[in-house]
Amino acid sequence: RGEPLGAYVARWRARSAPPVRSEEAIDPELVSLIEDSLASAPDQRPSAEAFAAVLDIILSGASERSRREGDAAHCLARARELMGRHRELGLRIQDEQRVVAVLENKIPAHAPLAAKRSLWDAQQRVRQLDGQRMIVWLDAVHEATIAQGLLEDDEAARELRAELWATRLEDQSRRGVQREVFIAQRQVRHVDPDKRGRAINAPAIVDLSGPEDAQVTFFRFVARARQLVPEQVALPPLPWRRQRLEAGRYLVTVEAPGCVPLRYPLSVDPGERFHGELRPRSAQDVGEGFVFVPAGPFRLGGDLEAINPLDRCRPTLPDLFIRRDPVSNAEWKRFLDDLAVEDARAHVPGVSGLGEHWWPAWAHHEDTGWTPGPSWRMDGPVVGIPMASAEAYARWASQRTGRPLRLPTEEEWEKAARGVDGRAYPWGDDADPVFACIRHSRAGSPGGPAPIGAFPVDVSVYGCRDMAGNVREWTTSWQGEGEVVVRGGSWQDEMGAMRCAHRAGQLAHRHELTTGFRLVSEAPASTR
Repeated sequence: RGEPLGAYVARWRARSAPPVRSEEAIDPELVSLIEDSLASAPDQRPSAEAFAAVLDIILSGASERSRREGDAAHCLARARELMGRHRELGLRIQDEQRVVAVLENKIPAHAPLAAKRSLWDAQQRVRQLDGQRMIVWLDAVHEATIAQGLLEDDEAARELRAELWATRLEDQSRRGVQREVFIAQRQVRHVDPDKRGRAINAPAIVDLSGPEDAQVTFFRFVARARQLVPEQVALPPLPWRRQRLEAGRYLVTVEAPGCVPLRYPLSVDPGERFHGELRPRSAQDVGEGFVFVPAGPFRLGGDLEAINPLDRCRPTLPDLFIRRDPVSNAEWKRFLDDLAVEDARAHVPGVSGLGEHWWPAWAHHEDTGWTPGPSWRMDGPVVGIPMASAEAYARWASQRTGRPLRLPTEEEWEKAARGVDGRAYPWGDDADPVFACIRHSRAGSPGGPAPIGAFPVDVSVYGCRDMAGNVREWTTSWQGEGEVVVRGGSWQDEMGAMRCAHRAGQLAHRHELTTGFRLVSEAPASTR
């Protein structure tokens, strides 16, 4: 080409080594080694010893392992940083939730919008922080999963993933979201079967005593056709001392001479230590029309699918005797007929209108006493009475029976309806409209309350009927300014109101056709 040979050689030596090309994939580090070896300048090429050493590292995988270790370490450091952020957000959420609770008690529902701004802001901060915390947890799981993917046998990556899922399990257990609890449990068992997985599967340690001359039968609750059904299981006879019991939901029944059959629900967590005593009561103690709710802890609130639930906790209540059924129209008639006519007028069921106005729905006849309208069934629950009238009935019934009777607190009502295991409904964790008397349980328009006990599925583990539907029920608990907590669903409600943790508020003076009541007593009937 007319170019001097010396100039051509110098230009060839000065140029970069041509890239290595191949139709097959080649390890990038091997490509780099080859290209270095083809460098035009001799001093840029590796020596034979260096070439052999690098080639040995590449072929043995040590170089790839080193790269993976570096990437995994970076991911783990990032995951740990996110875990710290996750814990910090959890503490901030707790602080903000306390602020919300204080403001909710401080600011009445009828306050002007300007006065509610601080409450709205606090509620919004809780929602935002909760969303941020979820995103941070997902990012931490992502980083830890990548780290374990890079180094499958890395103990630190596996332990971090297990810790993240254990944190998730704790959060969802506190919230009571059963499907999320199930997912987290599976992940913990998969990631860490030897340590945390074994802890999830650890049995509870139970001490349980009962009467010596009783017949004791053990059942375990299983899901069948959307209901929790007790199936008998073989367990050692009582008394139990440090009895190992698989975590779950159980029912213990006791039949003792001279006593009403006792139903004692039992719910134990993995590794829990539980102490209980079975003390059946006589029919004279329980009283006609009442059921016995034994003392002990139970899971309260925490149902995120319920409307306005209480925060999840596990309080302990003493022995309680509660009416099996809400008070009926027939019983209310006996109450009114026993009073002077003018005194009874203050307690006649009716319908509230606007303001303080209401219209009575019962009439007084000289020959038959107080009589409800044609659509009021005598075997149905009484409705249309304010809280003061329900309390007046409790005083009247106390005088007639010699037993102190009152309205239940909402905690007492929830335990009687829900049992001890935190189930969503009296019968279990799933529902269908025909299980209880609600808006869509019957063909056509709702038409008013059904006869008490007409929906046999709507029965709690203790035997209380109609606690998910038919009528809402007064309690002695208050929320906001002038609003009393009413519990349960009514014949006009949608399915969401059937959940045992559902709470609604009602002005104490209102006559509502959806609200009735039942009574409780802490004293045995035999003490009168």
